[in-house]
Order: sequence, then C-alpha cells, then structure tokens
Amino acid sequence: LGSAYPVHLIASDHSPSLASALNEPHMPAEIINLRQAKKARARAAKEADAAANRAKFGRTKAERQVTQAEIAMDAKRLDSHKRDQNQTASKPTSNTDDADK
Repeated sequence: LGSAYPVHLIASDHSPSLASALNEPHMPAEIINLRQAKKARARAAKEADAAANRAKFGRTKAERQVTQAEIAMDAKRLDSHKRDQNQTASKPTSNTDDADK
C-alpha cells in the first residue's frame, strides 16, 4: 500500500477484520449530538400528545359551525311547532267536562 493516500482513505469498507488490520477502533454506533437527540425525542413526544388531543378534542371550525347551525335549526323548528299561549288558555285542558254531560 505504498500510495500517496493514507490507508484509512483507501479502505472505504470498515468491516471488523479491516479495522483490526489497520489498527483502527471499530465504531459500534453512529456518533450523535445528545442535545439534539434529546430535543428530537421531546418534539416527538409533544407531537404524539398533540395527535392524541386532536383525535380526542379536535374538530375543525367548519365542523363546529355546522353543528351550531344544526342546533339552531332544530330549536327554530321546535319553536315553530309550539302553540301560542292565547290559544291554549281558551281551550279546556281536561275532558272531565265532557264526561259530566
């Protein structure tokens, strides 16, 4: 291996046998920044909580407006079928008068 390049640049495959042959320590895992990993884990946990809350409570504004409109229409329909107070006061409320005759 008498080339102009260092040995570690020539050997692109870092298998355990090659690493021991080159007297290089074998890396068992990828080096990561612990601060960034901690933040990423916290972001993932927050996103999971947010997804659970969206499923539990989340409705779009349009869905809420449709529901409110349906409730208003039901109330209006119910009110339109009510009798006036004047009409109910003039009519007898029981059939006991008819039974006496």
